Amino acid sequence: MRFVLMATASALLAGCASMSKAECLYADWRAVGYEDGASGAPASVLSSRRQACAKAGVTPDMDAYLAGRDRGLVEYCTPANGFSTGENGQPYSGVCGRHDEASFLEQHRMGARLYALRDRVKNTDYALRLAHEDLGTVQHEISVTTVSLIRPDLSVSQRAAQIVELTRLGEESERIERSLPGLRMEVDAAEADLYAYETHLASRATNRSLVAVR
Repeated sequence: MRFVLMATASALLAGCASMSKAECLYADWRAVGYEDGASGAPASVLSSRRQACAKAGVTPDMDAYLAGRDRGLVEYCTPANGFSTGENGQPYSGVCGRHDEASFLEQHRMGARLYALRDRVKNTDYALRLAHEDLGTVQHEISVTTVSLIRPDLSVSQRAAQIVELTRLGEESERIERSLPGLRMEVDAAEADLYAYETHLASRATNRSLVAVR
């Protein structure tokens, strides 16, 4: 799981390492390193920046970059930021090895769990709403088809085709209606799981506050 997160993060951040010729020529490498560290960019970003700037004949100031990056990582690799990045669905690229990675990862997992539960609520709610919309569309088509059956200008074959279509629409309506209770249960379960986890997180925060006061 950690490997997947690191690989995903590397892919996402690779595009951020591109620098123009002007940026390479006038870069404050300490500031560049700080921004990379504070954003949790993997160390491989420096290699990408070096390749981009080689075209402009510029060699990054490694000492300045690494000093700035380390300062940025100090800010990034905190438990609070671990939770925040997880909660926002942001991947971890394995950069906190020298900065209490265990605490960062614990909080990142907790935040990621919250993100996943919220996403589940969103997706199940969307599925339920989509089913209701589909049911409304089918019921409208049933009404239109039913009215069309009484048209006097319909041929026998056309009337037969309308009856077949009405049967199909009726079956589709029944299928959607049968799915609604299950979809509602999924929404309720997702919301219950989210509420339980949010309550758990609030309880942990309260307990930690009490311990700190004591």
